Amino acid sequence: MPTNPCGKVSFVLALNLRRRTATLLVGAALSGLSLTACGSPSSTVATVGSETITQKEYRAALDNAYADPIVGAEAKKMGSTYSTALLNDLVSFEIAKAVAAKAGVSASASDVSAKLTELLGGQSLEQAQKAYVAQGQPITEQQMRMRLGVLLVSEELGKQATGTTQEALAAQQLADLKAKRDADPSKYTKFNLTLAATMDQAKGQAWVEKTKSGTAGSLTEVVAADPDQSTGGQATTQDVDGGQEDPKIIAQIAAIPAGQTGLLTIGPDPSSGAFYYYAVTVNSATVDDDATLKQQADQAAEQQFQNAGLTAAADEAKNIKIEVNPRYGSVERPKQGLPSVTVPKSDTFSTPTTSASSAPAPALPAGA
Repeated sequence: MPTNPCGKVSFVLALNLRRRTATLLVGAALSGLSLTACGSPSSTVATVGSETITQKEYRAALDNAYADPIVGAEAKKMGSTYSTALLNDLVSFEIAKAVAAKAGVSASASDVSAKLTELLGGQSLEQAQKAYVAQGQPITEQQMRMRLGVLLVSEELGKQATGTTQEALAAQQLADLKAKRDADPSKYTKFNLTLAATMDQAKGQAWVEKTKSGTAGSLTEVVAADPDQSTGGQATTQDVDGGQEDPKIIAQIAAIPAGQTGLLTIGPDPSSGAFYYYAVTVNSATVDDDATLKQQADQAAEQQFQNAGLTAAADEAKNIKIEVNPRYGSVERPKQGLPSVTVPKSDTFSTPTTSASSAPAPALPAGA
């Protein structure tokens, strides 16, 4: 394989954009893909620790992207918006390697390939790239692999920070949610209600009794025949989440069987001291099932795990020397996640209209 003037394997060639079998390792195993560190300061785009991204290498990466038959045209049109994204991917990749070595974590080539297969979800790489381009997000295979390498390092840091896996966190979250639901089902119930408000308790009770008698029609019809103009004059229908409302109100709603009508007492109003009375028909009451709770648990665990990994990544990166040639931008160090390069954005960015027949692009981790 051709080498660069410093004798190292060319980064761009080693991550050939069109070679589906390209090797990518994160952590210590990535040493063979390191960027050369022999460039002079004037030819340097950025340095991460002892590794250097030279202008020549950055230009070569851009040229390869622009020559890509699928993403090239859109990448060129985006101008500095795309070139900045690519620079951030190159920098983040080097930072991830440095962080991985410092933290003692790594991810193998097979891990990255498995993650890429999972991301594609049955699509070919080319199909995914076309979908990204249709959404105004051109991305080369090189960028996909670098971003997935960064993601895997973050996941490994998440395991270190939490002392467990995301799957184990989700299982614990699910067990906790089930226990809470069983202890107080009303907090995990979605109600569909028809209700009408009045400040006259007698009128509210009359609405309830007429509706329950079944001779005057539904609550909506009862209220329409005897409206209270001061509070709206008609009944309305709305959905209520038991976990989002005042527990005292939910307790009153939960006491009304599904399909039945009852009276709620709400107050006093903090400003006026007034009480309101609601005639309520519970059209339906649906308790979250195990599948719904699992979805909630998975989302909560994913957020917790990602936050832990991103926080750990930011902490590990604090002592890594990162410099960017001012011509290309400056370094921003967030509280969560890896440092990134910030530069003015191009005014030429545009988002093409997605064809109705185009498959949606898989959810790839965004560039740093």
